[in-house]
Amino acid sequence: MSGLSRHVDESLLQIRGILAKVEETGHLSLEDVGFLLSQEDPQVREAVCLVAGRVKEKHFGKHISLFAPLYLSNDCVNNCLYCGFRRDNDSVGRRTLTVPEAAEEAQVLAARGFRRILLVAAEHPAKISAHYLCQVVEAVLRETPINAIAVNAAPMPTEAFRALRESGALAYQCFQETYQHLVYCLMHPSGRKHNFAWRIEAMDRAIAAGFAQVGMGVLLGLWDFRSDVTAMVAHARSLLCRSENLAVVLSLPRFRAAVGARLRRPPFPVSDDEFALAVAVCRLAVPSAEIAISTRERPEFRDGLMERGASMMSAGSVTWPGGYTPVSDCQATGQFTIQDTRSAEQVYAALAARGLTPVYQSVRLHRKLAENVES
Repeated sequence: MSGLSRHVDESLLQIRGILAKVEETGHLSLEDVGFLLSQEDPQVREAVCLVAGRVKEKHFGKHISLFAPLYLSNDCVNNCLYCGFRRDNDSVGRRTLTVPEAAEEAQVLAARGFRRILLVAAEHPAKISAHYLCQVVEAVLRETPINAIAVNAAPMPTEAFRALRESGALAYQCFQETYQHLVYCLMHPSGRKHNFAWRIEAMDRAIAAGFAQVGMGVLLGLWDFRSDVTAMVAHARSLLCRSENLAVVLSLPRFRAAVGARLRRPPFPVSDDEFALAVAVCRLAVPSAEIAISTRERPEFRDGLMERGASMMSAGSVTWPGGYTPVSDCQATGQFTIQDTRSAEQVYAALAARGLTPVYQSVRLHRKLAENVES
């Protein structure tokens, strides 16, 4: 047997051992995470994805959580190179919704069946304060049947997080984008987001303020995906170790071109196979986490990821404020290019056709409500 053949056989045995261990015990070391992410053989990658699908089903059954992003504002003080909302982008139509306008947008989503939404806001302290976010959360809960609100907004002090939680927000979400410090600083040259430490510590402050669910993510394509995914897994695990009741959502948005963004192409492109592998390894590494896939991905590819470890997806999305109740005199610009333009009903039908069970809220909340009904 040649040295190369012996090395291949040993690698396959190691991979089989890792997959058998994680399926039996639910444990995957960070060394194993890096090793699996480095695999390039299509058959090996497919084996990882198949095991991830079984692990996902063990924890979430066939349920897939559907949610909709509700963009509140694209006014921003940051200059992120990849984002259409960046401060110096003069081609953007800017808009910040009033509280009544935000509630009206939520009513449209509620009428489409959604019970979980994600409020998204760019960073502009004068227009998007913690007080404003609290008012929006309270209005949506008061005026619609929506019962689960996550907030994707700029990092805040602990006191502001506490006010947001007390207003009724269920979860806080903030993407680190990349964990490579130098790359992070290059991609965020100015604005409050330039502060790497303030952002990475946001989860700790949110948890200290009472949030029992937090969401984190990396923008795949800014840096080597293996490094960033491993770092995100390590970050998530460090938070889960501190609280038994904490729930984590992992997001893996992939770089897409945005109108007026300075960065037109990803410095480190991520292929479909690499993307699917990243999703699968995240599932194996953090079995209890929700893993969310956005409309940046193509419809069929996105649906297939729900059988390879993912458990949550947005549907019928728009990425600009006022997109669900458009008005002719104030057209805002979106954050990125959407690949999946299907309606929520079409997404629901496509998932159901695969034998999956889509629900318009988080799986955990769905199960809790079902238990209450049965009891």
